[in-house]
Amino acid sequence: MGPPTENYSPGVPTSVIARSKGADRMLRAAISLLAAIMLIATCHAVELQESVSVSAMHVTLIPGSSRVLVQEARQIDYAASEQSVAFAYGQARIAVDSVRISPPNGVTVEATHRPAGRDDCVIWDLAGRPVSPSPTRISYELEGLDWKLLYRLDFNPASTTGHSGTATVSAAIEVCNQSGLDLRATSLSLALNGAPDEGCSLRVAGGLRDLPTGWTKQWPVVTTDGASSIATDLAAHVQYVYAPQSYSSKVQRLLVLSESEQAPLPVPLLSLPEGPVDIYLHVTDQPGSVPDAIAIWRTTAARSGVPGGSQDSLTFELGPEPAIAVEDTTVALRKENVTFDARGQVAGMDVVEQHQMTVTNRADHDAELALYQEVLSKWKLDLTSPTPDGENAETDQRDRSQIRLWSGTLLRGETVTIEFTLTRPLGVGQ
Repeated sequence: MGPPTENYSPGVPTSVIARSKGADRMLRAAISLLAAIMLIATCHAVELQESVSVSAMHVTLIPGSSRVLVQEARQIDYAASEQSVAFAYGQARIAVDSVRISPPNGVTVEATHRPAGRDDCVIWDLAGRPVSPSPTRISYELEGLDWKLLYRLDFNPASTTGHSGTATVSAAIEVCNQSGLDLRATSLSLALNGAPDEGCSLRVAGGLRDLPTGWTKQWPVVTTDGASSIATDLAAHVQYVYAPQSYSSKVQRLLVLSESEQAPLPVPLLSLPEGPVDIYLHVTDQPGSVPDAIAIWRTTAARSGVPGGSQDSLTFELGPEPAIAVEDTTVALRKENVTFDARGQVAGMDVVEQHQMTVTNRADHDAELALYQEVLSKWKLDLTSPTPDGENAETDQRDRSQIRLWSGTLLRGETVTIEFTLTRPLGVGQ
């Protein structure tokens, strides 16, 4: 929750003034005096109605968009059958082409226009009277409202080894208002499917919020039914991966989350936007006691391109695991298929490397481990030692350059050896 910036300049809340169509001159004079956002509507023949405040304001945040959707509700008195409503927004960062009006049933929009020389004002000519009392809605897209989700993941191991269990995900949202518009008594929601009011959303907890322009604030978020946890009872397990091109030739710890068929999620796990994650490990020394939450990692969730992940899960990188040692040794090197150009010089060849990879588990627990090797498009890999389940090398479906050499459970104190041959063509056209 941040203080205003040094250059803080207060925004002006929207306001409503009403007049009938016969008061054009008065309306245009009022518009020329506005220096910030305000809404003007017609009322009686020669009088201006007292300013009417916003009865409701809602902001919808859309992942991947630089704009947010703002929806205002105004209780306008349609005393005359012909009305005009003007919306002027001064220096606020409202997208010019996004301003819309939705009058009550029985009232129609006859024309839309802008005053001469005013790009920051829209006027609607309306006809008719409401069938029943209901608000007039003004919507527009606003820029300069930057936001991000800050996640908390609570990992509850099923045993003292701490390598499988369940997880719960909750979040807070940080919003920075640089839009030029003060948000007062505003509700906020996050449309995860990219379309407001079509389900699959989160909302800011605690009801209406104030966010003056120039301020940054944080609030907890909840699901549409008010649950504080975005996802609960997720299947969670720690996996170890050796992929030297991805993780600097060290074994990497990953925490993998997947949805459970027995516990459908109120918010689809993979629809959540990326953001920093604080991971808490819950441990207990005595059966039946309340676990202590210990913050152990800050990381970012990944959805694709991570060796060891999957298409329907979230993968978190937890740093290297020094207790699992990998030694990759080139035991033989030879040249094959040497070609020459017209001058008798070497034009190309295949470099054949014979590798022996030794993996030792020095940790105090068994480890679910996968070993990968990068293979470029024209390279060839031949695996001479099969995986524990008898399969040969397998290409990672999310990253075609990653070939799985071995996968399985590496027992505590166990050493395995993998042998493979890597053929790399060199020369012209390679």
